[in-house]
Amino acid sequence: MESAPHSYPPSHATPSDGDGDTEQLPPPATLAAQKEPLTAENARKACTSSRTQAAYRSYLRGIATWIRESQSDPERFFDDAGNIDINVFFPKHFEAFLVAKMNASGRVLKVTTLGGYRSAVKDIYRQKRVALPVEYADDMKTLYQGFKRVEATRNQAGAGEAKMAGKMALPYSTYTQACKETLVLSDGGFSHLYLTLQWNLMCRSQSVETINSGHLSNEDDSIGIVFHKSKANQDGTGPKDPRHVYANPLAPRTCCITALGIYWSCHPRQGPGPIIPGALQRNRFRKTFGRALDKQDSEHDYGTHSIRKGVATYACNGSTGGPSIVSVCLRCGWSLGGVQDRYFRYEAAGDQFLGRVVAGLPVNSAQFASLPPHFKDNNCPIVREGVISMFPAFAEDTRLQPILKLCLASLAYHYDFLSTELPTTHSLRASSLFRRCNLHQSLSDQLVQLESPWMTATGIPPQVVMFGLQKEIQATVCALPESLARRFAKLLEEKGICGNGINQQQMEDTMHRVLDERVPQYSRAIHREDAPPRATLHFWPSDGKLHALPESFDFPSTDVVHAWHLWWFGSEAAGQPPYKSLCTHDLSTRKKRQTYSEWRVMMEHISSAIERKTGALPPPTMSEQQSAVLCVTGVNSLPLGPSKPSRRVTQLKVTTLLRLVRQ
Repeated sequence: MESAPHSYPPSHATPSDGDGDTEQLPPPATLAAQKEPLTAENARKACTSSRTQAAYRSYLRGIATWIRESQSDPERFFDDAGNIDINVFFPKHFEAFLVAKMNASGRVLKVTTLGGYRSAVKDIYRQKRVALPVEYADDMKTLYQGFKRVEATRNQAGAGEAKMAGKMALPYSTYTQACKETLVLSDGGFSHLYLTLQWNLMCRSQSVETINSGHLSNEDDSIGIVFHKSKANQDGTGPKDPRHVYANPLAPRTCCITALGIYWSCHPRQGPGPIIPGALQRNRFRKTFGRALDKQDSEHDYGTHSIRKGVATYACNGSTGGPSIVSVCLRCGWSLGGVQDRYFRYEAAGDQFLGRVVAGLPVNSAQFASLPPHFKDNNCPIVREGVISMFPAFAEDTRLQPILKLCLASLAYHYDFLSTELPTTHSLRASSLFRRCNLHQSLSDQLVQLESPWMTATGIPPQVVMFGLQKEIQATVCALPESLARRFAKLLEEKGICGNGINQQQMEDTMHRVLDERVPQYSRAIHREDAPPRATLHFWPSDGKLHALPESFDFPSTDVVHAWHLWWFGSEAAGQPPYKSLCTHDLSTRKKRQTYSEWRVMMEHISSAIERKTGALPPPTMSEQQSAVLCVTGVNSLPLGPSKPSRRVTQLKVTTLLRLVRQ
């Protein structure tokens, strides 16, 4: 029996950084609680968060259960208040407890979970201000190192889990599917905003519910969000550079700025303060997120912590020119050691590039530099009217005005998409933008997304600029033929060649029509392919004379039927006359002349065979179909000796067939 939460390790006790959303933990301290007089004892307690304290209590209940089940006279291990008495519960007892957990016949706990028990016991000594026994130091460290090796051996042998520790990383495709599902939920845009914020900020689920409107800053083409405290920065001494959130005009489903606009539009009376007010909103989102994944076979493999793992994996994959690992660690809140603040601050600029990557913009395309939908003039009266009607609670907050206008522009830009995707019962349809057609039309006239008169894209690496230039060059080259055609047409028209004048093509068509009316009817039946191919003369540099074939010509290695066609018709496409009209003067080498002699002898044998079979030589003019029939007839009539297996004579090469005939 185990009452300790299996998936929740304390924040500062183990190497794991899971969200720990499996237990109902106390809400963060309220403003009233923060106003209580500060004492030294309260300050010491503040070193351990309320969530961690709740986890410690759960771990200690698990140890207490083991004591009562396994130890003789168990009550001696507890004081009058029912808490574990460290004067009786020695390190050897704790070691026996850990070994019992590792040898459990049922569900074997992970070593990271066992580390939580050690932290809970250490916390007892800290609260009582008693020195920690040396057995909990190096000796216990050695024991845990052995536990880790045993666990690794079990996993490798197949006895343990075959996946990474904790929840699996959420793939980008699953993230987009979850965005599609949460977008249409009738929860006022809560789940959709929570999901896109956690993905784009690469933060823990708990951090999302602590975001305040005062943490938002205008960064022109993005929104900056600052975290003053996180799990890895409990005392607030870490970097406070804003995490940049960019729009993705190419994918409205995953666009965080659009999600923020939907949420604020659905809650028009929610003023400055927490973005997502309420206690334990992460638990509310966790349940909705599980339903959005449709509880498939992998329902237990994904959790809210899968989002941060997934976006970190997505940011580092897919391109060797992606964000640096330092910028990913800083944004995720992963500790880099004591040199983080001193030497890695230059990566604050890299956060802009990373923000564009996690927004889903294509990093290997010029579209990576896309600006968010925005207005040409943010001071336009119609824009001001739209902000007041859509976000009345923030109307007087001058610091948030640029952010509100970005959200409004995104909603107006994706108006058609939202009108199609959102159910008729969605609360966004009750907003003024979707009720007043004139407001949408007026705002749309003010929208700009490509060439901005005042906004400049940030976080753009040099190669993306080159992508844009290449795209412009490609567009120019593709438009060149049409442009040249228009210029030539204009030139011909100016010179009087076209228009009402008679051009060469019109004259040729007229002559053909007149000749067709005059020639006898039977001449029209002559097939075009019966016409002899046009002869082309070739100049040979070696002798300075013209020849029927180029000097580099060579006879093709082909079967006898194709050779027969070349003999009678030549190759019009190659500018070669019928081979029967050639002479040795047109062949550049002795070997070629010898091959031509073999072809001529073979064609004479076939012609003689045709004459013996049909009683007549091949006609001087015939179609290729007639020629093929005569060739097959002649070849099959050649006096060839018997062979096993039988020959496919028409597929033999000319020289091979000639050799067989001569035998």
